[in-house]
Amino acid sequence: MTSSRWRIRRHAWIAILDSILLVAFLALSQPGDSTGYQVHEWIGVSFIVLFILHVWASWSWITMTWRRARSGTGPRARLNFLLNSALCVMMVVVITSGLVISQYVLPAVGIRTDDSQRWEQLHNFTSSLLLGVIGLHVALNWSWIKGAIRRYCVAPVQRLTNRAGAGS
Repeated sequence: MTSSRWRIRRHAWIAILDSILLVAFLALSQPGDSTGYQVHEWIGVSFIVLFILHVWASWSWITMTWRRARSGTGPRARLNFLLNSALCVMMVVVITSGLVISQYVLPAVGIRTDDSQRWEQLHNFTSSLLLGVIGLHVALNWSWIKGAIRRYCVAPVQRLTNRAGAGS
């Protein structure tokens, strides 16, 4: 497979993964209302795997952003790096605190958890802040998101539609 083809497939994979992450995060944001706490925890465990895959798949972009932020190429690069660093730290805090207060998933596999209200408060507070930071993350990368939607969702459908129209 050529390098450009691999790059396109990798970007498509990242766009799909990011979309799934966003939907999962939104489902996780109101556990009592949308999913219930047991489903919330299982989605949360799945989210951990998706988050790790996201960081792994985006690693070249992460290192490029780090280099740009260090080289002083402009305030947008530094802001992007700081925002993503905060996002990563907050995600680790939310995941860790969520596992510590788990009432279903970890006890189901025999791991004791802590029902301390401080851990729950940390989890809820950081989750609330995370919603705003993810909003900023999406806003800052909106042009990439629009391009990815056009390239990986709209264009393939148009190609299929054109082929179907040409075959009739």
